[in-house]
Amino acid sequence: MIIPNYGIYTATIGVLFIIIVPLIIFMGKKVFNENKTGGWTPFLLGGVLLFLGIKFIIEGILIYANTIILIAEGTEAAFIAALEYALLHGTFPYPIGCFVLYFTSFIFIFLAAYFIKERFFSKNFDTEEKIEKIKSERIHFLDLEISRKLFHICIIAVLVGYLMLGELVGMGVYNATSQLYGHLESLSFIPYDGIDFTNLLNNQNFTFILDRWLVVFIAADISLLLIFSEFLRFFNFRYYPIKTIGGVYREQEKNAMGPHIYLVVGIMFVAVVFPPPIAMAAIAISGLADAVATIVGVTIGKKKVHKGSSKTWAGCIGGFISAFIFSLFSYTILINRYNIPSLLSTYYPGINQFSILQGIIASLVGATVFFLVDYSSPPMHFSDNILNPILCGLSMYLVCFIV
Repeated sequence: MIIPNYGIYTATIGVLFIIIVPLIIFMGKKVFNENKTGGWTPFLLGGVLLFLGIKFIIEGILIYANTIILIAEGTEAAFIAALEYALLHGTFPYPIGCFVLYFTSFIFIFLAAYFIKERFFSKNFDTEEKIEKIKSERIHFLDLEISRKLFHICIIAVLVGYLMLGELVGMGVYNATSQLYGHLESLSFIPYDGIDFTNLLNNQNFTFILDRWLVVFIAADISLLLIFSEFLRFFNFRYYPIKTIGGVYREQEKNAMGPHIYLVVGIMFVAVVFPPPIAMAAIAISGLADAVATIVGVTIGKKKVHKGSSKTWAGCIGGFISAFIFSLFSYTILINRYNIPSLLSTYYPGINQFSILQGIIASLVGATVFFLVDYSSPPMHFSDNILNPILCGLSMYLVCFIV
């Protein structure tokens, strides 16, 4: 009897994340003495990826073990039950995990092709002088900060993914996959014909899975693309495929991992771990409030928060106010969709419901944590791009757990 590979893709993604961790730690150790923030933050990033990797492996093993148990009967109903379980459990519902791995393969092919082009065919970067010129390019300070924060502002797309695109794209994927598998004899044992995905949408848990998968899928793929590209930038800038953003790095970041990696991995972490209203609130704080704080600080900020800091009181206060507003807005528009006791008890034990009061308190706490992180970096040697989503999300989750 052929056993479907439900859970194997998710576990493989977990293994891939764990394999990446030693390389990230190595990058941090290499610059630790000359760049404390660039040295310490990769250790935190490695810890986050290690946690996610272990989580994905455990999820995959449990789903695969459950598949073996369910299909032991050998009936079509048993296969359908196993597939439904694989659809309703795990971060990457079957077969989404395989798409992440396919995309990872394309990343390797793209980077290998770019390496070959630069190594054997390109004439543009064949001198060290030209490479150093690109790495040392300067742009106006305000233009630099605005350019950097445009990436943060793009985070608003995550909200759209939660609200509408996840379910829409997910149904398209499953309908197309169902038709494809129906024409492949080698995979005909997967009983897609036995499941009506439209009716399955009446299952609130499946709707939640569809809403979340697109956000996690995009964050995982972008994280892998950025991390593997960053390895090339770190070890040999000539083979870095996006050299044009070299001028956007701050001076202390040019010999360390890029801050955009920390932000994307932080977003993936909160999307995987926390309920959607809390995850979206933390993401809004990390992306939008951080952008507001920076732009306010560099345009009208005068007084520094403390000696040795580049942060201003105007920026910190503007960030606090915008963090509260963006957090409460994101939380409020999502609570009606996810305020379902059966859903919460299944995926987030301990939280029975969401309320506006919870949202106000959680947003206030999240904004306060954001302010403290902004105030403390420096001297704290961790990038706020990864601290903000994790600490804000964790603090808001604890509020909803207690209140």
